[in-house]
Amino acid sequence: MVAIVTPDADIVDNAKTNEPAYLVFQNYELILKWNRSLRFGLAVCTLKNKFKNEL
Repeated sequence: MVAIVTPDADIVDNAKTNEPAYLVFQNYELILKWNRSLRFGLAVCTLKNKFKNEL
């Protein structure tokens, strides 16, 4: 299962219509089971990527 999430400017600074867009997979749904906030889900996913890129 795959979905596209396009957050509004309240979630991502300087967001435009349909930009940025994120592909999310089942792990995103697992994160949202713990906390249904889309802000939380995107924060966890983008923070994970920052850690991965630093290692």
